[in-house]
Amino acid sequence: MSDASVTPSPKLTRNYVPLLAVIAVLLLLSVGLSGFQVYSTYQQNQIAAERAATYSKRAQAAEDLATSQQSAISSLLDDYQKTAYNNPQITTIYQQQLVASECSLRALQVIAIQNSQIIQLLATTP
Repeated sequence: MSDASVTPSPKLTRNYVPLLAVIAVLLLLSVGLSGFQVYSTYQQNQIAAERAATYSKRAQAAEDLATSQQSAISSLLDDYQKTAYNNPQITTIYQQQLVASECSLRALQVIAIQNSQIIQLLATTP
């Protein structure tokens, strides 16, 4: 056998060098992009875990606030009953309506606070 048939020609080897360099660069870019995606996913998971931890705390605080506000609304209705109907100084329906309006405004303020809490919780859901 002759040596010329076994060894590749230098002309063929030289033509593949730029192509192999391009493939190597593309592979390195692909590995780098995959690494960046893994890092980015890890960071997003960390942020989601932090949000979830604070969300449960804020949800508990909102629930406690809602409970205290429900008792405030209940006492508000009792106060209205005493002020509007069991008060000898209130003699006309207009005075009762004024007291009712004041109590309604206080109840609406409590509801507005609750709505604000709900919006804050929804805006920061994990």
